[in-house]
Amino acid sequence: MEWTDNAFLLSCRPFGETVAIAQVLSRHHGRYAGLIHGGQSRSKQGLLQPGNLLEVRWKARLQEQLGHFVCELQTAYGARILNDPDRLAAMTSALALLEVALAEREPHEDCYQRLQIFLEDLASPDAWLNCYLAWEYDLLSSLGYGLPSFASELRVTRSNSQTLFDLHTWKLSKPALDSMGSGAEERNGQQLALPSWLADKDSGDRYGRNPTPAEFGEALDFFATLLRLRVFHPMERELPPARQRLAARFAGSSKGASKGTSRGAAKESSRESSAGVSTMPSAESSPVSSPVSSSVSSPESSSASSPVSSAVSSPESSSASSPVSSSVSSPVSSPVSS
Repeated sequence: MEWTDNAFLLSCRPFGETVAIAQVLSRHHGRYAGLIHGGQSRSKQGLLQPGNLLEVRWKARLQEQLGHFVCELQTAYGARILNDPDRLAAMTSALALLEVALAEREPHEDCYQRLQIFLEDLASPDAWLNCYLAWEYDLLSSLGYGLPSFASELRVTRSNSQTLFDLHTWKLSKPALDSMGSGAEERNGQQLALPSWLADKDSGDRYGRNPTPAEFGEALDFFATLLRLRVFHPMERELPPARQRLAARFAGSSKGASKGTSRGAAKESSRESSAGVSTMPSAESSPVSSPVSSSVSSPESSSASSPVSSAVSSPESSSASSPVSSSVSSPVSSPVSS
């Protein structure tokens, strides 16, 4: 069995002494895993950077086997943003979400095209916040949980100070200020405040307006709740650590924006910093500010997301029960239910 396709490298982690296991998102074949012989060598460190667009040739004796890749570099998207830890965190978060959320060996050409558009737009240092939120918005649509058009519903709720999103009906509703009867706490627990970026987004506009860092953090929390509810909890998984780190980078901005006037916010932030309250991490302390090549030597916990790679990603535990060759040639389990 053999095929050749263009693919984005989602992750690459070491296996054994010289081999690496790569996860890619190909245009016509979906998310695939495969071995790369000599993948830990210095000569391939620049090639195997997450976010790179590669031309890959996958080959195996049987369709059910893990197989191996032969890769050639097409475009190094990660190299364009190495000096910006925030944009690097956004790219790493997008790749980690795709690796966990997409079923293995299931074609997702729309996700491939949207990822390519996002990585192209990520080169802009001014509008990348908007581009990332639009990408997560589109990801929910690709997975079958697209948000409805809010244009008509916002005409009803626009006069209110807050627009609520019902997690059960997936629709907008007015604030339940007068519903203090029985079941009010239960209804309030199923509703989220619609982020301002999404409230200002027109139905025909893919991007909407460019958010501030505080609005970006607010929208990240909103989308994180939807992803947990619809995508990850049914699979009994959590949000990838890379996605959580991206939200943590903007958590301080989101809290600081809700503290009244600018003078009061400045005084409050100075008191918080002197008291040791956590703020947005700096480029030196950020776990994603290091070069992308760190992902090759330090695998993320998202290795459990792939049914195939999980069978071969822990050679210590498998060495006592079965040889490595048996785990490599093991059939692919169910993509989502496992």
